[in-house]
Amino acid sequence: MRSVFRPWLTLTVATSMITAGTGCHIILGIEDLSTASGYGVGGTATGLLGPVGLELRFDGRFESLEITGDGPFAFQTRLEEGESYTVSLVNERMPCVLASDNGVIAGADAVMSLTCTGPSLSRLELSGVAPVIVDLATDTFEYAVDLPLLQQSVTVTATVTTSDDEITLADTPLPSGTPSPPVDVNLGETIVSIAVTNDVRWQRTYALRLRRAADIAQYAYGKASNTGPEDRFGWSMSLSGDTLVIGAPEEDSAATGIGGDENNDDAIDSGAVYVFHRAASS
Repeated sequence: MRSVFRPWLTLTVATSMITAGTGCHIILGIEDLSTASGYGVGGTATGLLGPVGLELRFDGRFESLEITGDGPFAFQTRLEEGESYTVSLVNERMPCVLASDNGVIAGADAVMSLTCTGPSLSRLELSGVAPVIVDLATDTFEYAVDLPLLQQSVTVTATVTTSDDEITLADTPLPSGTPSPPVDVNLGETIVSIAVTNDVRWQRTYALRLRRAADIAQYAYGKASNTGPEDRFGWSMSLSGDTLVIGAPEEDSAATGIGGDENNDDAIDSGAVYVFHRAASS
């Protein structure tokens, strides 16, 4: 159960035992803290992926508190003016940081922050026909990647942020920074799960939506200025910089030189050469 820091409300329990006969009376009462003495110790937690234990120490005594989720938290103990306190993690291996975790009560509640950092990836790369480096973002754990229609598999290379964290890809352990075995990519959408686990068993899962249904790129094409059947335009080609030369060995014109009569078909299969020059994108 998550502790809620509500400094205006506390629960007092008083018990009295009836010795004659069997039974026990438990009296529950709600007490307004405006009439209670002392000051509260609590704060706000963020980034939890599992329970975190805290310990409040004061005047040679202590109180333990388990926090199970993000949000406000508070210890039950109330401290008096001038009393010193220290709050610490029960398990120091937890990937959490406490701010304002000690001090002296000075006319106000002690308020701190607990910030935790779960396991995460620092780099995610896909290789194949079209290699992709996924642009990872904080607090984003699902990504869609479009792949060429011809790409039937990918290898995934995932790298963890913290060296001790472990990676599981599609239920198979994978060393950090090492390419995975090929992952089959079906037509349409294929979902690949990558789980990252730290040494206190907190786990975060990334979902890759691989879409092998991307639009096929279309490009402008060149053709002969006097297209004709069986000219075999494109039989040979040569490209140099922005100049493309294309041969049509069975073009029939009897014209010679550059810019001759293209409509002259008096020399069967004499052949022709067409020259194209690119200017900017044209």
